[in-house]
Amino acid sequence: MKIDTILNRDELMDRVSGDVTFLQELVELFVESYPGMIEKIDQAIQNKDSQQLENAAHELKGVVGNFCAPEAVRAAQKMQMNGRNADFSSTSTDFKNLAEILNIVESALKKLVEDYTSQKN
Repeated sequence: MKIDTILNRDELMDRVSGDVTFLQELVELFVESYPGMIEKIDQAIQNKDSQQLENAAHELKGVVGNFCAPEAVRAAQKMQMNGRNADFSSTSTDFKNLAEILNIVESALKKLVEDYTSQKN
């Protein structure tokens, strides 16, 4: 997997001012928190709660946007729009796609931190 296809490495490192320790802390927070966000989205889909879907997807979109992960942002935005439009016709497929992308983002973020950490040593 090529990190640069999942994350905009340069932009992300600019956002954290090159501070790998800070990036590592952010990644750890993300890894701890995004499963709960995914659960909220899943519950909204199960309950056909369009407002909850829009809000939960919006929150996730903001988080992945902070990591300069454009595919994840697009996938979360699609879920957000499904909620805004109360359109549940494709949410099952969209949700699966979002979850897969987030798993890849998580791996890419961990690899990025590992790469930068090993460069410092």
